[in-house]
Amino acid sequence: MRRLAVCLALMAAGSLPTAIGLAQDSAPPAPTGPLDQNVTADNSKAGTTVALSGLTAVRGQGANAGSPSNIAQATAHDCTTPCQAIAAALQIVLIPDGTTYQAPQNLAVAVNLRCTGCGSFAYAYQYVVGVARTVRLSTGARHQIDQLHHEADQDVRAGLDYPTLDAKLTDLAHRFRAVVDTDLTRQHATEHDKHSSKTLKQQQPA
Repeated sequence: MRRLAVCLALMAAGSLPTAIGLAQDSAPPAPTGPLDQNVTADNSKAGTTVALSGLTAVRGQGANAGSPSNIAQATAHDCTTPCQAIAAALQIVLIPDGTTYQAPQNLAVAVNLRCTGCGSFAYAYQYVVGVARTVRLSTGARHQIDQLHHEADQDVRAGLDYPTLDAKLTDLAHRFRAVVDTDLTRQHATEHDKHSSKTLKQQQPA
């Protein structure tokens, strides 16, 4: 198992709730392929919160196998009373061995625009790992990943202050990676045992 890259991006804008950070007005690119995740929370309704999360584990194939993008964008704009936008995107990508071009992209963008007292929070985590071409995540790992996605949905909607939400999502990202690493390591060990058993049988005298 060959780990290629781990990327983490976080941005918060505004003052609700207890947010301190940067704001920028450049929009991320739209998703263009099966490996691209774009979680966009856009809010212009006064006194409300729009909170979205995405958590995916995908496997690269073909020419774009080494070019996944993971984007979280939160924009609060034109609210007459404070509003919030929260976006969290967590992605793990399995890249088949032999992929020659690798250019993963991970981006978090938080924007407050014409919105006094509003808050925006964006969190993006990406883990790219090299695997054998035959490797797929097991059904058990997929079930655990579904549970983590449900947990991410609950976290972004829980009304937490931004530092606490950041800590919860970081812990979740670590557990997300651990599920995948454990599953891949188990598969690697199983394949190694099968190979060793086969070699032993071939070496036994007739």
